[in-house]
Amino acid sequence: MVHGDAGRFPAERHPPPPHVHSHQRRLPLPVRGLNWVWFLHVNALARALGLNPFKDVFLAERAAEPYAEIEALLAALSTGPVGIGDRIGGADRDLVLRTCREDGVLVKPDLPLAALDHCFRAHRYLEPRLLLGETSSTHAAGRWVYVVAPHASRTREPIRQRVALAQLGALQPTGPVLAYDWRRGGWTRHQPDGGWEVELAWQDWDLRILCPLLPGERALFGDVGKYATVGDRRIAAVDASADELSFDCSARRTRRSRFTAARRRRRRRSRRRRSRRAAICGARSALLHGANGGVGRRATGAGSCGSTCAATSRCACGLHGDFSLHAAARNDAL
Repeated sequence: MVHGDAGRFPAERHPPPPHVHSHQRRLPLPVRGLNWVWFLHVNALARALGLNPFKDVFLAERAAEPYAEIEALLAALSTGPVGIGDRIGGADRDLVLRTCREDGVLVKPDLPLAALDHCFRAHRYLEPRLLLGETSSTHAAGRWVYVVAPHASRTREPIRQRVALAQLGALQPTGPVLAYDWRRGGWTRHQPDGGWEVELAWQDWDLRILCPLLPGERALFGDVGKYATVGDRRIAAVDASADELSFDCSARRTRRSRFTAARRRRRRRSRRRRSRRAAICGARSALLHGANGGVGRRATGAGSCGSTCAATSRCACGLHGDFSLHAAARNDAL
């Protein structure tokens, strides 16, 4: 809802598609971005007061709701309830599971997603500038920052803008990070004073996860099937040393999930997406450095299978290049 602005933006001027649920008719499609601006700005106040905001109900049926993905994203990162308003059997299951585990437990960041301070200087709906929001997940090994950038402006032309890490204020990284591009599956390395360029079409959006570069020149992207990839209800107890990267992954069902770790290699080669091995939920797993630059893997703790890869000059699972990708060990005991 637009919260008091219905008189200025009457729905009859911009009627929604006929298949959109009735509660969405209160919000004309061209001003949907105004709702995003309002939500992220109010969340800044909610965060200061220690509250968990509720974004309101949305439709998760992508065939019927053109904004289902970003509405689910904003709801998941709000730390509040995720309200699915579809008819029974109408919700997109894969989309809903981006916000929660298989057992329905929400996977959330530590703080409500809120607009960056500099967004308060110019109205992101009235001005042709991107709306930027941030939140984070903190573990013993470091802090992961989620940066959301929707094109919420009433300007229908594409907007190109640089996102600088210095704009994150208290969440600005203090060391090098890998910025994981959630929608495209790529990543780039940045120093604390760096940033990236993003160009978005009208009402399109972008999500980057700033992953700290851990000892051993590795990074953990987490469960990239969730919006909050390292939310503590999914990934916990992240520990890193020069020789080992370990974490707990939890879910009610023993279902394979995608987890990704990256280690920078000395030789520079083209960056290409590689296939990823899966981890079984419910056990503590570890990634090990091989003696000659390879990557070994093993599982430790309860239910350990103890499987290993040979420590050779090449990653035992065949993943190599500018960044080596490797996931947690399998746990066959589960």
